[in-house]
Amino acid sequence: MAQQPKRQYNFSDGTLRQFADQLKINVTRDAADFTPRGITATSLTSLQTLIDGFDGITTDEELLGRVTTATEQKEAARETLVRQLRAIRGIADVAYNGKGMYKSFGFEDMTKANDADLYRMAVRVHRVATEELTVLTPHGLTTAMLTDLQSACTDFDQKLDKQVTAMNNRDIAKQERIAAGNNLFTEVSRIIKIGKAIYQANDAARYNDYILPAATIGGGVEEKPEEPAS
Repeated sequence: MAQQPKRQYNFSDGTLRQFADQLKINVTRDAADFTPRGITATSLTSLQTLIDGFDGITTDEELLGRVTTATEQKEAARETLVRQLRAIRGIADVAYNGKGMYKSFGFEDMTKANDADLYRMAVRVHRVATEELTVLTPHGLTTAMLTDLQSACTDFDQKLDKQVTAMNNRDIAKQERIAAGNNLFTEVSRIIKIGKAIYQANDAARYNDYILPAATIGGGVEEKPEEPAS
């Protein structure tokens, strides 16, 4: 199993994004001091590319909304399918008195079945009911009911696929967001390290512009605001 990426910073994505934006402004302002240290206009263009890439990934709130919607639609389709299965179960129970061919439908644990097993049950019930239509018709089964069951089965399968896709998309985007955030954080950390080195001894105000907002680096020690060396 592939190892899941872990965030290298403990503040919000929005805080990282805003800090990176302000960092670019500060470095642009202090370009005369940064250029000799290798932070040039090209470096800032690369930083902006990382910011834009981070911005371009769909937020978890958006994707969670899609997962929630897909789940609600799947649950509604499941309820419709179960309702139709119950109707056919009642007919089959009367026709076979709960014995013999009734067992072929496999109605057991209908409401407790997981989604995948419920779908297989519905396919099986449709197949057996179609084969036994002659026997079941006098007890109320119609071809329209079988058609409705087939449609409900197809709809449930499609809604289930959409839910799984939405969940997978959310997981993929989460990994992409963490990777992009870590890449941005790494570059931000590199630039502020240079900034602190430049202003540590001679400019307290500018020095403080290059301190991370209450961050933990490497999953360990909190970086406290530092005072310039006297």
